[in-house]
Amino acid sequence: LLFAAGCREQPHQQTVAASVIAQFDTSQYTAISWQDTVVSFGEIREGDSLRANFRFTNSGSKPLFITDVRTSCGCTVAEYPKDAIAPGSSGMIRTVFGTAWHPGTQVKIIMVKSNTRPKTNSKLVLRGQVIPKPK
Repeated sequence: LLFAAGCREQPHQQTVAASVIAQFDTSQYTAISWQDTVVSFGEIREGDSLRANFRFTNSGSKPLFITDVRTSCGCTVAEYPKDAIAPGSSGMIRTVFGTAWHPGTQVKIIMVKSNTRPKTNSKLVLRGQVIPKPK
């Protein structure tokens, strides 16, 4: 009894996302202009959620890619555009800060990585006072 098996090997094609290429190819760097980089929310009650938007414009001449957004705390989440932002176009980073178990003075940092110069990282800040729940 003889068994023969085989497979026809397909050529391996690996594609690299344009956002990845733009992050490392400095000739593809652009500029970003933020409307605000700090949101001072004043006072909010513990347990409430704070929503804040950070608006930006691609002020350069190449497509802008937001490649990563990280927050300083798990209590803050951020949503950002995954597609290219054309030169002259605008976008926003949407954030939500959940105040449960976070009474007192709060400063939350959001770091945005993009294909921009002079820096590839932008620092955004949420700050204010969370009023504790009555005991």
